Amino acid sequence: SDDVKRIDVPNIANQHNASPKHSNFKKLKDPKDFQTMLTKMSKEIEIKNRTFENQVMDKCFVGRDAITWMQNKRYVKTRITGLKLARKLQRLGYIQHAGGKTRNVGANSAFEDEMDCFYRLEIP
Repeated sequence: SDDVKRIDVPNIANQHNASPKHSNFKKLKDPKDFQTMLTKMSKEIEIKNRTFENQVMDKCFVGRDAITWMQNKRYVKTRITGLKLARKLQRLGYIQHAGGKTRNVGANSAFEDEMDCFYRLEIP
């Protein structure tokens, strides 16, 4: 009907200078940025010895905790983006799989946003 107003979403976004990448999110451009982020994370998430299904893992953290921390500290907007960042950090050698439930067997298990997947930080 004529009473319904149509909203052009892109125009509203442009009026408010909004974009998918918000300027208030932290930028990670080089290895030093990753190291700074991970050093902060190492002090702010729970890193401890853990046991899971008879596996004993020293000084590790929960995958889900790392993603939550990344979101809360505004390194990422969504958990999916956090997962991608964690996997990138894993490929770069900053995060090592420590144990827990895995989809893939072995040290090459991709980082998972789960409570029963455990990781260690390797900060140079």
